[in-house]
Amino acid sequence: MYRSVGLMAWKAVRALAMSMTVVSGVSGCAAVQPASRTAGAALGLDAYYTQSVGWAPCEEGKTGEWFAETLAGVECGQVRAPLDYRNVQPDGSSGAQTVLLAVARRPAAEEKTGTLLAISGGPGQTGLDLIEAAYPPEVLAHFDIVAYDPRGVGRSTPLIQCAGGLDPDLDLNADDTEALEAAERTEVAACVTDTGLDVLRHTGSDEATNDVDLLRAVLGEERINLLAYSYGTQIAAMCALRFPANYRAAILDGVVDIAERPNDMRLGQERGYQATFTRVASFCVGEYRRDGAECPLGTDPAAAEEIFQQLLRDADARPVPVRGGSPVKATDVLDASYTGLLWPSAWKPYLAALQALRHGDGTAVRRLADFQDSEGTNALTAITCTDTAGPDHRSHSQTARRRS
Repeated sequence: MYRSVGLMAWKAVRALAMSMTVVSGVSGCAAVQPASRTAGAALGLDAYYTQSVGWAPCEEGKTGEWFAETLAGVECGQVRAPLDYRNVQPDGSSGAQTVLLAVARRPAAEEKTGTLLAISGGPGQTGLDLIEAAYPPEVLAHFDIVAYDPRGVGRSTPLIQCAGGLDPDLDLNADDTEALEAAERTEVAACVTDTGLDVLRHTGSDEATNDVDLLRAVLGEERINLLAYSYGTQIAAMCALRFPANYRAAILDGVVDIAERPNDMRLGQERGYQATFTRVASFCVGEYRRDGAECPLGTDPAAAEEIFQQLLRDADARPVPVRGGSPVKATDVLDASYTGLLWPSAWKPYLAALQALRHGDGTAVRRLADFQDSEGTNALTAITCTDTAGPDHRSHSQTARRRS
C-alpha cells in the first residue's frame, strides 16, 4: 500500500533535510551530546547492538516475497533481537529466545546526512510498506529511509497467530456483554495456543521501544530520526524518554498521549473520526461533486449524518450482495469507514464504495472493511492485552496505553 505523509508531518519531514538541529513533535534532544552506537544497551546486549545485517536486494532470495513490487535500489534484511531484553546473560551468550525483525532500507540518493526510521501504527500494522511512502525529494536525497515490521507482525518472526479466534461474524456492537466476553476469552486462548505465552508476554510496547534503539545501533547511527504514525507515536515517545541521547528528531503524526487512560483515549479517537466524517461530508458535497462524481451523502453537509445512518439501517435490514464474498451489513460499513476516513487519499475510494453500496453492490465496501487482515487483528489484540494487562504474577510487561 502506498501511503502519503500527512500535511504537517510532510512539512516536518522536509525540515529534516533543511537543518541538522530541527526537532518536531518531541522537544529537547537538540542540546544532548551524541551517544555511542551501544549507548543505552544493557549488559549482555552488545552482541545484538553490534550485529551486521546481510543486506540484499529485496527481490532476491526469501525477501523476494516481501513486496509485490520493489522500488529500485531498496535493500532487505533481518535484525535479530532478544525476545526478552531483561533475560540476557552478561556475556550475551544465553540460550534465550530471539525474534527476527524484517527490515527494508532505501539508501539516500545523494550524500547521506542521516537515517529516517518509519514506525507503523496499529498496534499490529505492518511497517515494511512505509518504505514506499511519498517522502519529500530533499529527504530522499540525503537520508536513508528505513522501515520494518514490528515484532510479531507481518514478515517478522515469530508471528502472532490466533487460529480459530474471534468469530468474524460476531457483532461487536451488540449489547450481549456475556457473549462478547466469552468470544474474547476464546480469542485470547487461541493466541496463547498458537503463538505461545512466552512470546505473547514480550510483544508489547516495552519491547517494541527497545527494538527501535536496537535498530538505531545496527544501522550504525549515534542518533536516529523517527517518523511515527498513530500508535507508533507511542513507541517513538517512549523511545525518546528511555533513550534521550539516541535520537535527533521525532516527527509524530496522529499523536498518542502515553499518559492518557485507555477509555479517554478511545473517546478521543471516536471524536476524531466524527470530526473527520464532517470534513468528508463537506468534501463530498463540494469538491467531489464538482469533479462530476455523485455524492452518496446527499447535497447538504448538515444532512449527511442522517443519510449515513439510514444507509446503516438499510444494510442491517437487507445486507447488500458482494461479488465473491459475504453480504455487507452495517458493521461492515462501519469497518470500511474506519479505513476510508483514516487518510485523505482514501476519501474518494471510500465515497465511491458508499455510492456503489447504495446501488446494490457491496464489493468495494467489503474490500475496505476487510483491509486489515486477520493477522493484523490478532496482533492488535495481543499487543493491546500485553500493554494493558495488570502487573500481577502472570505478567511482567510494562503497562502502556494506546491504539490507532
